[in-house]
Amino acid sequence: MSAFAADCVNGVNTANCTVPAGAVSVLIEAWGSGGGGGGAANGSGMFDGGGGGGGGSYCAASFAVAGGTALTVNAGAGGAAGPFQTAGTAGPSSSVTGAGIAGLTANGGSAGAPTRVAGAGGTTAACTAPGNTSFARGNGSGSSVGGGGGGSATPAANGGNAIGATGGTGTGAGGGGGAMTSNDGLPGVAPGGGGGGGYDLGNRAGGAGGAGQVRMTFTVAAMAAPAAIPTLQVWGAGLLSTLLALAAWGTLRKKT
Repeated sequence: MSAFAADCVNGVNTANCTVPAGAVSVLIEAWGSGGGGGGAANGSGMFDGGGGGGGGSYCAASFAVAGGTALTVNAGAGGAAGPFQTAGTAGPSSSVTGAGIAGLTANGGSAGAPTRVAGAGGTTAACTAPGNTSFARGNGSGSSVGGGGGGSATPAANGGNAIGATGGTGTGAGGGGGAMTSNDGLPGVAPGGGGGGGYDLGNRAGGAGGAGQVRMTFTVAAMAAPAAIPTLQVWGAGLLSTLLALAAWGTLRKKT
């Protein structure tokens, strides 16, 4: 059967968690964080909007664990939004380490920059755990009036690429470019959506990338069923049978 340990379900930045008692294995799923969108290159409507940030990748694998073991969870904070005329920052990766756990890292997305330079999404290169399942991110868009952010990968497919000012789809959707609202780029949705790029009119900034996420599902060993204990009714039936047998034996002795 499965169980969750509250402090091991979603790590925020860096935190320690303890494997629950009785757990024998864990499925770990991680999403890298989204890259921040870039600010517009100028504020005079010259079609130099900021590029959208890339989405985060997905990495999952199962590991044998023992109850009481300490794990370190790192769910990457989303990439920062790029101010006017400035690039955003890349989205940090998300990972889990501990006894017997290695290669469980989901890369974050790259940042968008001014003048329609979009950020690429996170790759699966760091997801090297045996038997892993991994999918790549969606790329941001370099729209002239503010590109959309890339969507993060899902547990079954790559994240969607942004198209123009529209963010890509995924477990976490990419933020829309500033052209969607004639404003700053919209932030990416957690987990791992890339931030949108800033609009090209009015000194607009990009949007922040969505934070990464770590999710754990523990499996605990099934407990053996307790041995059956005879009930009073069973004991009573046995005693009655014994008494009847003794009575019959005594009757036979009198007759002989």
